[in-house]
Amino acid sequence: MKKLLVLLTTIWVSVSAYGQNGKNEVLPAPASSSPYFLIDTTFIQGSKLEDTTVVYVHFNNPTSNKITGIQVRFFYDNVNFKTPIVKWGPVATAVSSKYGAYYSSSDWVNVNLIYTGNSSTFGWSNGAIFMVKLPHKSTFDPATVDSLMVTGTTTYNNLATTSAGIDVSLGMFSYGGAFLQPTLKFPFIVKNVQNGATKGITAKYHYKKKAASTWSAGTSFRTDSTGKAIIEIPYDTSYYNVKLTIATDSLKDGSAISIVDAYRLADIAVQSDTATSYEYQEGDINRSGTLTTSDAFLVFNRLAKMDTTWNALVSGEHNVKLLRKTEYDSIVATPSTFLTSKAGVYTIDKSINGLDSLKYHSYVLGDVTSTGYNTTSFLVAKIAQGGSGTQYVLDQQRMIQHIDDSVQFVIPKLNVSGDNTATIPVTLVTHGNSIGAAQIGLEFDTNIFEFESLDMGETMSRWTSFLANQDGKILWGGHESQMDPALVTGATNVFTFKFRIKSTNWEESPIRVFSKAAGDETASDLNIIRTPVDATVVYRRGKSELLDELVDGFRTFPNPATDYILVDYYMAEQHKLSSGLFTLDGQLLQHNEVINQGGVTSTKYDLTKLPTGVYVLMMSTDTKTKFYKIVKY
Repeated sequence: MKKLLVLLTTIWVSVSAYGQNGKNEVLPAPASSSPYFLIDTTFIQGSKLEDTTVVYVHFNNPTSNKITGIQVRFFYDNVNFKTPIVKWGPVATAVSSKYGAYYSSSDWVNVNLIYTGNSSTFGWSNGAIFMVKLPHKSTFDPATVDSLMVTGTTTYNNLATTSAGIDVSLGMFSYGGAFLQPTLKFPFIVKNVQNGATKGITAKYHYKKKAASTWSAGTSFRTDSTGKAIIEIPYDTSYYNVKLTIATDSLKDGSAISIVDAYRLADIAVQSDTATSYEYQEGDINRSGTLTTSDAFLVFNRLAKMDTTWNALVSGEHNVKLLRKTEYDSIVATPSTFLTSKAGVYTIDKSINGLDSLKYHSYVLGDVTSTGYNTTSFLVAKIAQGGSGTQYVLDQQRMIQHIDDSVQFVIPKLNVSGDNTATIPVTLVTHGNSIGAAQIGLEFDTNIFEFESLDMGETMSRWTSFLANQDGKILWGGHESQMDPALVTGATNVFTFKFRIKSTNWEESPIRVFSKAAGDETASDLNIIRTPVDATVVYRRGKSELLDELVDGFRTFPNPATDYILVDYYMAEQHKLSSGLFTLDGQLLQHNEVINQGGVTSTKYDLTKLPTGVYVLMMSTDTKTKFYKIVKY
């Protein structure tokens, strides 16, 4: 959950009094034995403001007879509608030689239609034969409108006339005739600060009659992979008040908060570093108005306890907070502290009647590095010979879209000794960076492993660190101390996990990384590159949309991008990968073919020489071909 830009834009979609409502449809006859008068399944009511609902009723003749006239009665809701007004529908409008009349009484309308021309081959066409205007009464209630019907308390001789002047039965059939209120479609878009889509955010609407005092809850919607959810509100907003409700107090912050944030807060507290802009707002966890040691402690304490919320430590403070646009702008207006007087809200609870947009900014409380997260959970396990267990630890990467510098935690295959213990040495490869803070967690199957100890490497033993062990999870985090500097500057064995093996009966690795983070000497977040491991198999614990994406297609990120695009995917066996980068008009810019080994593969594509714009990336193996829109900015 990065800082989110929540864009809410309304598109008012309703069928007005002169809209469709069956105008251009041709309804089928339910049987072929006679011509039919037909009422559609549903109609969209005119709004309270429009004061009139317009519908079209239909004719269909499946017989061989030419029908030159009909007389028909249909029934309407006389509680909500005044006396109907009947006009020609498009089928009748197209014929100049015609006569029609109608008469309304009580809850019914009688209508006839007669061809007055001299053609011996004329017959009324199938389609909307009459337009019916239904003026609203002053007591019109959109929620109580009854259906348009072909039957009622009084009877009528519904007939059709053939070109020979013979009356035949006119079938009467309604497909429903129900009236629906105008629908408000409200696109709800959630983006992070790099303009990337944010999936899985839930929004709900509430509604009430304008005169009512209590609200009713509507349907919930979740954003898709594009960051969008189309919220459809089936209520006439000129009669109802509708509000959008988004509760962010339940949102998780993923790996947005790490040891790097604590490390930086400690430096800010002694004034060796300075927070700017949004960072100040994010870092003031206890809302004291300044960044102090207490804020650093709160991050350290939360990590050490492996808590997922602030609730136990800071009363009433949650992970994700929202600022209205004016509140967000006030941060820039107060550069001495970069704090707004508003601490942020946890729920968007805003009436959208009459609005065409809402805009909120959100942030993760405690994420003083302002980098958030973009993590691919991971994935790798090698099946050992003889079915006696796997040799590899599951690994992951953590890619932050606007950061280029990366490091690696190298986690090799398990080293199983004769005394039924397994050691997992962890090496930090810095790729030229100086590392001043890091954390890593392992999750394991307690039926197979029991954690015994953590042996620190020489450099890391000088760091200030914590170790949390609970419920099959171990989380270690630490940072170098200015009182005993110990930056990691090369490939360094940072520590070794040691487990006792309780069982060797498994087919997929029971150990996986669940949290990795690293920061440089200035407490800036770094990307974590996935450890390259061959002969991998996909690890599945419950349903994982990410794993499905890797198996069924390709995962491209960051997107939008500036200098490069990474593509992850999974194939079980050795295979040929073909890729091509095209312009929108189909011009091939780059093409590559390579033989890759089976497993989870990550490929990097250089975009530095391409101008800003939109491109199409094609990825293809023997079993899957996908196309992706790539935005370079």
